[in-house]
Amino acid sequence: MTLCFEMTQADARAALLYQYTMTPLGRSAVRRQRVTGAALEGAFTLLGAWVALNVMGKPVGPYQWAVIFTGVCAAMVLFLWVMQLTFPWQVAQSARKFGKLGVFDRFLGEHSVTLTPEGLDMDWKSGSASVKWSGIVRVEETDAHLLLYMTPNEIALVPRHAFADDAHYRAFR
Repeated sequence: MTLCFEMTQADARAALLYQYTMTPLGRSAVRRQRVTGAALEGAFTLLGAWVALNVMGKPVGPYQWAVIFTGVCAAMVLFLWVMQLTFPWQVAQSARKFGKLGVFDRFLGEHSVTLTPEGLDMDWKSGSASVKWSGIVRVEETDAHLLLYMTPNEIALVPRHAFADDAHYRAFR
């Protein structure tokens, strides 16, 4: 069975989102980014408080530092919460920016996926790959895509629009 389909910008954006959210490497990178951002925000807030109090010429006692530190910790927690809420929007913004820069161009266009007794043969305009059935470690489905994991961090994406109907899709699975 051979599938021929057009990989769209939406499919490429979805692949980026899946890579960030559904693979261990992507999730750890996102966690590092969030923690680093919160730590930097906390450090700059402490520095700002220290500078402001020194400019005013007021001595800073342990009670004031405790209040400042508590406020900084609360701000860091708020920062992490906002980052969590805005993550899908941030990935979508990154994907739009990558699309405008042409990062996805090598993935866009005509693709074909062929099922063979040995595995999958995938062809696209800038390359090809063959994966043995034993090399596919996991398969996941979403409403719009079939995700084939070659490693825990590497995904091949087959859009649902590549299939003529549900029977064709079930036969491929």
